[in-house]
Amino acid sequence: MKTFLRHSLPLLLAALAGAAHAQTGTLDQTSPATNASFNGDASFLVWQQQVRAGLTGQLEGFNLTLLGVQGATLFVAVRIGPGWNTSPIVFQKTLTKPTAGTDVMFVDVTSANIPVVPGTEFVIEMHGFDTGTNMLGSYVDPASGPPLYPEPLFLNGPGCFAGCGWRIGFMSYVTNSTSTGTPYCFGDGTGTACPCANNGAAGNGCASSVNANGGNLSAGGTASVTADSVVLTGSGMPNSSALYFQGTSQMNSTFGDGLRCVSGQIIRLGTKLNAGGSSQYPAAGDPPVSVRGAIPAGGGLRTYQCWYRNAAAFCTPSTFNLTNGVEVVWAP
Repeated sequence: MKTFLRHSLPLLLAALAGAAHAQTGTLDQTSPATNASFNGDASFLVWQQQVRAGLTGQLEGFNLTLLGVQGATLFVAVRIGPGWNTSPIVFQKTLTKPTAGTDVMFVDVTSANIPVVPGTEFVIEMHGFDTGTNMLGSYVDPASGPPLYPEPLFLNGPGCFAGCGWRIGFMSYVTNSTSTGTPYCFGDGTGTACPCANNGAAGNGCASSVNANGGNLSAGGTASVTADSVVLTGSGMPNSSALYFQGTSQMNSTFGDGLRCVSGQIIRLGTKLNAGGSSQYPAAGDPPVSVRGAIPAGGGLRTYQCWYRNAAAFCTPSTFNLTNGVEVVWAP
């Protein structure tokens, strides 16, 4: 059986081959590649390195430091939510080592349109094709101190890998995503009172049985019918179904355990399954908001909200709640 990992591997990072990066975004998370090597050769070993974003924007990608022969390949994927993660893959790619030395390879995931906010969790998943690849990372004996990156590493299933001192090295990058639209209809007591006694945090919807701060809806990207990059991101919700919907006007009235903020001509954009309390519309494969929402060529005002299932009823017989609303003025 191939060696699962090697420890105390000497590295000369200044001499890394293929270190040119394609990224243009801002460095977010760093897990050093210092003194450990992990088996990226064996096809039956599936690694998941958990990552927790610290910036707001769109995940541009990440780099991995690889050892192995020229032409060796590594499967890389992204799943949204914490590890061990079996949610649908939102991005995947096979990397091919360009040299026989040490290669730092940037994985550009912008095509997957993955929005992140501080606290968003996702995993970088990796496995080999029996072609001779290893990933570099770090090891710290748990008895001597904390690991060099706080989020855990998984191998082939739940449970932090081998005592939790091991981490696969990476650097993640986030591109800036300007806030779009105007949030409104908050469950913080500044407007219509929430049905339940507890209000949410400022800027969020009403509190739920799983989050006293309430669910939050934000919009990012360009609200233009001809150059639509709008992404609606819901967070602070249970890991249940979430319905993103659009209206043509505002309202503010009690509904379920929360407040309904959207009225007029209603269009259901899409139902998602929250992971780590978050989801987004559009996700990979979805039509843009302007297309699904039938925004006319000349643009116009639209309102947005996210309804989510909350099976543990909070204070009413209802088993659902809602985020705050967001108003967006679309340009042509």
